[in-house]
Amino acid sequence: MMRERIDFDTNTLISAALFRLSIPRQALDQALLYDDVLVSEATILELTSVLFRPRFDRYLSQAIREVFLASFLPVSYTHLDVYKRQRFRPSQIERL
Repeated sequence: MMRERIDFDTNTLISAALFRLSIPRQALDQALLYDDVLVSEATILELTSVLFRPRFDRYLSQAIREVFLASFLPVSYTHLDVYKRQRFRPSQIERL
C-alpha cells in the first residue's frame, strides 16, 4: 500500500503539540505511523517561533516543547525532500 503525503499547517501542529488528546494530535500520530508528513520550510520556521511564545508556558514546559520538535522534525519531510526523492537517485541526493 502506498503511503499518502499529508501536509500539516502551523496551527494544527501547535494544537498537536499542546494538547495530547486533541483531534490534531490524533491526526498527526496517525500520519506519522502510516503516511509521509510534509511541512514547508516556512511552517518549520513559524512552528519553532510560535511554539516557544510565553503564552504557551501554561500548557507545556519549554522542555516538553523542545522534545516535541526534536522528535517531530526528523520524521517529517519538506517539500524539497520529496522533490529530491522523486527526481534524483539516492546517490545523487547525497551530493545536493
